[in-house]
Amino acid sequence: MNLYSVLEHEITLDQAISLLLDSKLRILFFQNEGSRIIASFTEGDALRAIMRGMDLQSPAIESVRMSPTVASSDIGAADLRKMFLSSRHFAIPLVSPNGTLDRVATYDEFI
Repeated sequence: MNLYSVLEHEITLDQAISLLLDSKLRILFFQNEGSRIIASFTEGDALRAIMRGMDLQSPAIESVRMSPTVASSDIGAADLRKMFLSSRHFAIPLVSPNGTLDRVATYDEFI
């Protein structure tokens, strides 16, 4: 089981759901060509897409909210804890100054 996955833009909704179910954190990420995180895909995104009647063969990226919540990889623990407490996020990607994924912080780590 993977902790999380980074997806190709062409992946379909049904493929993303399968990967999501095999992801320990139940979160997947989309990157652009420069490896910057541009979107996340969660169980909520999958459920909303299904409820809207989105075809399972549609590109999964059409079901996500672009510009996900991220934090700098050098954020302090206290500030990251505040982010978790003020949001409903269970995982926050920590990114380098150029926007590439360093690691994923989880709610359980800081609360």
